[in-house]
Amino acid sequence: MISKHCIILLSTLVGIIHCDNVGWSRILDENPDEFHNVPLLWEMGDATNVPNWLSGVYVRNGPAQITFGSERRHLGSWLDGFAKLHTIKFDGKIAYFSGKMVESTTYMDSV
Repeated sequence: MISKHCIILLSTLVGIIHCDNVGWSRILDENPDEFHNVPLLWEMGDATNVPNWLSGVYVRNGPAQITFGSERRHLGSWLDGFAKLHTIKFDGKIAYFSGKMVESTTYMDSV
């Protein structure tokens, strides 16, 4: 018998898969590109919608690359993927987005 929690989880996942937010369609794409201080613009306004009191840096890590151009160098799981750090800097009224691969010795040897 399926529990109430499983039904809620499944309906939530179906809603995510069929939503209009096209960003989710590329969630498992590799992206080793490096970028720095890209201003974040909001859909309903400009870059100045960040509250004045919000300042600091949010750092997130996760895998961003599992292949290197040949079948010999293909990791089998995203859990084994090479890491990338993303930051969102809140500076007064503007938020900036940056991303850079963690250049470990193993990653650099693979590149």
